[in-house]
Amino acid sequence: MYLQTRRYLGSAAQLGQRKLRAAQAELAAAQELGQSRLLAAQELGQSKLTSAAELGQSKLTALKGALHYEVPDTTLFSLVGTTLNLLNGTTGPGLLALPLAFARCGWLMGTVMLLGVFALNHASLLLLLRACLTTREHSYIGLCSHVADGIASLIDWSSLLFFFGSSVSYLVIIGEAFTVLTSSLGDGSVYDGGPVSDG
Repeated sequence: MYLQTRRYLGSAAQLGQRKLRAAQAELAAAQELGQSRLLAAQELGQSKLTSAAELGQSKLTALKGALHYEVPDTTLFSLVGTTLNLLNGTTGPGLLALPLAFARCGWLMGTVMLLGVFALNHASLLLLLRACLTTREHSYIGLCSHVADGIASLIDWSSLLFFFGSSVSYLVIIGEAFTVLTSSLGDGSVYDGGPVSDG
């Protein structure tokens, strides 16, 4: 009886040790599996984070490339040109023709028309200022680059016609002024601007 009990206890101990070793092996395998899964998850998260950072960097680079700021030209030549353009706009042929316009329209209608043109000019300059501030451009060419090709060419042609008309009006004013000046110097067709006779 004693021997049977001892054998039974020995076999139970061996069985327990086997089960303990199997449980330890399962635990080690589970730890290795968990460690490998943790490493895989870390690598996946790191790759996703890297790809998200690269995507954000590429979007930021594209956005910086799309938003460019044109530095205004502040050289002496540009400032002189701007001053002459302002002088041309304020004291151009229109200012010299104001007395004639008021003489033909009268004080009331001349004042109303002058205020109407002032309101239109003010509204157009406000639109131009808003467009410059929105696009961060400082020239007609820069503004036209943000518009469709047809509208940009229309603006170019209208600017060309405006400058052509200004040049023609300046030539007319200069011709009339020089005719008055030379006719005061003497008599004859040479002085009054008429054709020179062969006689």
